[in-house]
Amino acid sequence: MKVEEVPQDRAPSYEGRSKVCYAVDASGKIVKTPTSGWMVEEWAMSIAWETIGSTLDRIRADVLAGAASPLAWFMTMRQMDARLLAQNLGIFTMRVWWHLRPGVFARLSQAWLSRYADCLDVPVASLRDPAAIPESRHAGCG
Repeated sequence: MKVEEVPQDRAPSYEGRSKVCYAVDASGKIVKTPTSGWMVEEWAMSIAWETIGSTLDRIRADVLAGAASPLAWFMTMRQMDARLLAQNLGIFTMRVWWHLRPGVFARLSQAWLSRYADCLDVPVASLRDPAAIPESRHAGCG
């Protein structure tokens, strides 16, 4: 894309700021170029957030029904899967899968809860209390 073709659509998600992208200048060199957003990107992101919100709503219902552990909701909120969470904790993926089981999660030690809370950047109390899981509307994602 040429510098003069870089979108400047003033996307609402940019909140009046800009970000850097790369474009080709008049001499054919790749240069950093600011953009205030692109409405197509804005549209795609809104669809992605709607999908994540729907997934969070479904998981919240499962947690409240006792079919999933709160860990599943917080993991999804941080856009992680079991493998990524395990990598961040330095443990085997199978152990995270095991802890996603509500009965197993309910018996986790304070040490395990603290590790998960630190990694997911949430209070330990929120992991213990399914009622602490907020209803969607993006529920603090991102």
